Amino acid sequence: MTTQARQNPAISVVILAIHAFGRWALSRPLYMRGMAWAAYRSMDLVVVKLIAGADIPATCVLGSNVILAHGGKGVVLSDEANLGDRVTIYHQVTVARHAQIGNDVWIGPGARILENVTVGDWVKIGANAVVNSDVPAHSTAVGVPARILKRESHERSVKRVAE
Repeated sequence: MTTQARQNPAISVVILAIHAFGRWALSRPLYMRGMAWAAYRSMDLVVVKLIAGADIPATCVLGSNVILAHGGKGVVLSDEANLGDRVTIYHQVTVARHAQIGNDVWIGPGARILENVTVGDWVKIGANAVVNSDVPAHSTAVGVPARILKRESHERSVKRVAE
């Protein structure tokens, strides 16, 4: 994967900054949270929900270098979702409650990851896939319901990303 393919659109950078501000506001003591939380909720409503059409609550956990490839259009993350580092999310993706997404995961347009599903590291989830069971690391999941199409060795995955 080239560095050019890993760049975040400008609106995505703003969405992720608003999410980070919301996480920061939640970490403040209750007596200090009021104004920061009100500012976060206003920015979340206007920018994230109305302009981008996304729902990314401050309570979901996002790793570093998350990419919202199409500006977060239609992305819905549960408040209890947990995403790892370097996850790329395309438009119209839904991640349900208690879903655990590993590192270096690519989630195609329209994919749905259902409740209590764990997705391993170095996984690709195809467009419009409905993932209703765990996906092992270094694999590709496609279809409705999603099935494992292939598994790659770790060395091959690392080599592909280094190119």
